[in-house]
Amino acid sequence: MKENHLCRAITRDEGVGLVGMGSSGMKKRRLGQRTPETVSFAPLIKTLCWACFGVWLLSLFVTVQPSASSSPIDFFSYNNAAKALSRGKSPYPSLEEARSTWLFFHQLDLDISNARISGQWDTVRHELMDQAPKPGTYLYPPTLARLVLVTGISQQVFTVLLILAILGFSLLWIRESGAHPLFLALVAGTFEIYTALRSGNVELLLLFLTLLAAVLLWHRKDYWAAPVIAFIVLVKPFYALFFLTFGLLYGVSGTVPKGVLRRWALPGLLTLALVLLEVLSWDPTLRMDAIHYMVHLPDYLWLALSPADQTPLSRWNRTPLQAFVSAGIPMGMATVLVMALWAVLLGLTLWKAKGRDLGFARTFALAFILLYWARPVGWGLVYLEFVLLSILWPDLTPWRRIALCAALGLLMVSRKWAISLPLGFGMSTQPELAHPWEAWLALPGSWALLWWSLRARPKAAP
Repeated sequence: MKENHLCRAITRDEGVGLVGMGSSGMKKRRLGQRTPETVSFAPLIKTLCWACFGVWLLSLFVTVQPSASSSPIDFFSYNNAAKALSRGKSPYPSLEEARSTWLFFHQLDLDISNARISGQWDTVRHELMDQAPKPGTYLYPPTLARLVLVTGISQQVFTVLLILAILGFSLLWIRESGAHPLFLALVAGTFEIYTALRSGNVELLLLFLTLLAAVLLWHRKDYWAAPVIAFIVLVKPFYALFFLTFGLLYGVSGTVPKGVLRRWALPGLLTLALVLLEVLSWDPTLRMDAIHYMVHLPDYLWLALSPADQTPLSRWNRTPLQAFVSAGIPMGMATVLVMALWAVLLGLTLWKAKGRDLGFARTFALAFILLYWARPVGWGLVYLEFVLLSILWPDLTPWRRIALCAALGLLMVSRKWAISLPLGFGMSTQPELAHPWEAWLALPGSWALLWWSLRARPKAAP
């Protein structure tokens, strides 16, 4: 070996190493002497991300706690339904009461618009702040109202529960997807979560439970997932579409263990049994009221009114179904169109995913986006940016990352801007009914990006 040749040889058994020193000769390195190492700041950055996220969550306990001027309007509807049950009455309104409620919101929207135009908005705003909040009608099966009644949960405790659900979703998604904690900025920075929390909407809790149930199914803890799924569909039945999509994607992927679909049969039956037991536990009169209300729900929604009378609910409800109805398509035909398009998107997704190693996070994300497409009512696209960007990031070139970040950034900023819209309260990003761009661009675009990313997924080994 030439003297001027730089080399390193470590003899671990003897504890002695040789380090090439050029023309100065070879020198011995004693046992225990450390070689220079590159300092990694990655653990520190991750810790700082979680610390900042924790500070943001703690700030929510102060900034979003219900007060006289800021009340969780959605929780009020759950609580009113619970009070009706305690008096032995139905939690559901009559058809006339339901339409009267939606027309009240429409007239209030017109009054606020006129007040802004005439320069009397400040006066009208103070008058509205002095009035007791008027929630919408109760839209769910009786389970949620019964739970509020039995537990006696207050609006403050419910808000804390929703904040913990945000933490739970974030922790679980980062762990299961392997995403960097920097992506938590998409949770703390979006107005969707803030408005859902401010209104006391149960959606935040259901999304966390949906992710939890999906994780349990993926890790073969099927029987633990059954009661979670049962509760979710008893609160919002259309969430069953998520688990249908998730199961189908898992079934066509190339990583399905043998017999897993047969193994899911018993937990599936357990889920159905739990749902049936809950329904049978309802008072017969309540059960008939609930079945009638759920079957005829479209007639009780603002969607049954003429498009001109649906504001501001038509701006708040950012779903493809609302977009079709606002375009003048009858409710029944609009429902058929939405479900037909959902079936097409599902079929294309299953075709592209067949035999590929999707992994948990991508499987969840695809089912998540398709749920947002098919649901009839949705006040926000909660966690859309968080899930989408963390999934696509590893597959994108630097320029595509910049472009996607810019697009999602504009989407997030648009929601902050929307708070200035009449009666928007930060919930509307569809200022014109003729251009519901979230339904026609954000959702299909998100699905298309995930669908496109499937081409990079490897085929599973036979």
